Amino acid sequence: MSVRSPMIQPSIAELSKLIGFLYDGHIEEDPYSAFLGETRRIIDSNFASITMREPQGDDGGLLFVSCEALPKTFVDDHDNPYTDRYYTSNLMTNLPWGKVVSLDECVPYRTLERTELYKYCMAPIDIYHMIGVDLRNANGLRFSVRFCRPKTAENFGPAEREFLEMLASHIQRAVANGMQLIQLDKERKLYSSTNAETAEAALPNAEIALRAALSASSSFWKAASARLAISVLSASNCSRAPSSKSP
Repeated sequence: MSVRSPMIQPSIAELSKLIGFLYDGHIEEDPYSAFLGETRRIIDSNFASITMREPQGDDGGLLFVSCEALPKTFVDDHDNPYTDRYYTSNLMTNLPWGKVVSLDECVPYRTLERTELYKYCMAPIDIYHMIGVDLRNANGLRFSVRFCRPKTAENFGPAEREFLEMLASHIQRAVANGMQLIQLDKERKLYSSTNAETAEAALPNAEIALRAALSASSSFWKAASARLAISVLSASNCSRAPSSKSP
């Protein structure tokens, strides 16, 4: 059985790069993709996810994923077996806030391998060992962060746990701030769009008023011009009339 390499010790430059990815994660096309990918590299993981909203009923949830076998973002998705059905079998749910927990602390591996969740969702993409933490977003709602390794790898140890505990407060702050900024941007765009629609709706009325004003102005000047012409003709006729005195 092959054994994967243990977690690497990141340098200060690598940590700085990772934190930068985290705090800029909300502006990526696939949010937090760079952060998840770099963290995977550091802790030697083949899967990582941030679940912002767990699937529930007809709602497929909102998940950001880093895994070569899966898309990077799931939004209300029902094509994936986990988001469509097996989310109800989640074995690491409602963890203590901010505490890093491994899957084997929640369920024995023998039990795991008999579950449909493992057979249909985990085994097909080669994930077995799992470690994670539950945090709160800006609204105080739970979101979860998970990292996985294949069965052929060593389980996550104290070094990975300590590293994720160090990252946890940063993840919570970055995601909370990022979601607030996204919401503010949506509100700004909605405000701009509403103002633009209001201005556009006002254009026909303004155009009608302008045409009426121009028409009135044109009529005024036409009438003024006619009166001026009549005055000039009258003056000209008066000057040409014969004198009443006899020669």
